[in-house]
Order: sequence, then structure tokens, then C-alpha cells
Amino acid sequence: MDYTGNYIYKNAKLSFILTDKGRILPDSSGFAYEYFIKDHLGNTRVIVQDSAGTGIAAVMSEAHYYPFGLQI
Repeated sequence: MDYTGNYIYKNAKLSFILTDKGRILPDSSGFAYEYFIKDHLGNTRVIVQDSAGTGIAAVMSEAHYYPFGLQI
């Protein structure tokens, strides 16, 4: 992997772009936007994806934690 600021390349091809709210993934129709929803401690709880900026979001992953910090 090669890192050029917020642009991440794998085998000389753009893999994703990091943003302060998540990341942008290139796909066949343009870009897909992934947003990271965090809790009060800064842990990523939910990853939501909006494909091609359509405004229709889908939950990609979800994480839950025990009170002592271990992921369920």
C-alpha cells in the first residue's frame, strides 16, 4: 500500500480516500461514501454506506461493546 496524504493506493490503483467522517471508495459507477458513526469514546459503532451519493444509505457493519471494553 502507498499513502499519499489521505489517498490510499494498492498496486498503483486508488483503494480509498480518508475523510474526517469516514472514507470514499471508488466503484464502477463513481464513488461510494462510507460514514463512521462513533460513540462518546470515539469507538466506531456503525459504518453506513451511501452508494454514488444517492442519499440511500445501508448499514455495512455494526459493533457492540461490553461495559469493560471487549467487543461482543
